[in-house]
Amino acid sequence: MADEQKLNYSAELEAYERLVRSAVVVSDNAGNIPTTTLGIEATKIYTRITASVITIDRILPRNRLNNSDFWDFPSVATLSRTFIETCHRYFYVAEPGQSDEEQLFRRKLYFYHMNCEKYKLYKDIGYGPEVLGEFEVGLPEAKKELVDCSFYKKLKPHTRKKVRTGNSEMHLSNDEVAELYNLSFGRHKSMYRLLSNHAHGSPFATTSQSNERGRGFENAAERDYLSLCLMLLQRYLSRVVICQVNLLGLETKCSNELRSARIVFYPAE
Repeated sequence: MADEQKLNYSAELEAYERLVRSAVVVSDNAGNIPTTTLGIEATKIYTRITASVITIDRILPRNRLNNSDFWDFPSVATLSRTFIETCHRYFYVAEPGQSDEEQLFRRKLYFYHMNCEKYKLYKDIGYGPEVLGEFEVGLPEAKKELVDCSFYKKLKPHTRKKVRTGNSEMHLSNDEVAELYNLSFGRHKSMYRLLSNHAHGSPFATTSQSNERGRGFENAAERDYLSLCLMLLQRYLSRVVICQVNLLGLETKCSNELRSARIVFYPAE
């Protein structure tokens, strides 16, 4: 992306904050609207996404909320990595495929994974049969319903194994979701690696620190990294806003917000 567009932190921050305000307006209008089971779950995720982008805004240098002057790219990278993963889950349930069989499969997988995670957590905590018993009866039944889905039978063997273990709520990988919804400028792997290295405090991230870098001071590297991050955040958030407006039929109530999001995601229109 840096080769294709000159990085301008101030411009990217302004565009991001404008988009965050649009996301909040859509969220404020999203209550008490009838939708599908997956639509309800998508709206819950949308609420979390909206809260996340506000939190990210608060720690960005020179933001309009508190005018911070602390340049902390690793913290922004950590939150942004979580944000894009959450967006992938959002799209997985908000746009769950064209066929009824795929929508059914995604819904069953979504709740099967949730209950698998609850069971593992409660077991790690040390709860007894009075809590675990319900899961030990229900999970095998839910697993059977999942593998009996006609869509499950169309999956590749390694994907079938992944979903029936309950370790994933998506049959698609993060790379595949990013590609399917055109979310990462075709560079999800590289951007995800950049964010992950900083999120984990890896040598790649920490050895470059110096008296100028990594201490909260403005410098060219932090400024450019944050600009790239903001471009990615805008790409994801604009697509999420468009999807949520369409999901709940808010095209009239949120026409300005939809227009703003489309300008970001479809700049050539």
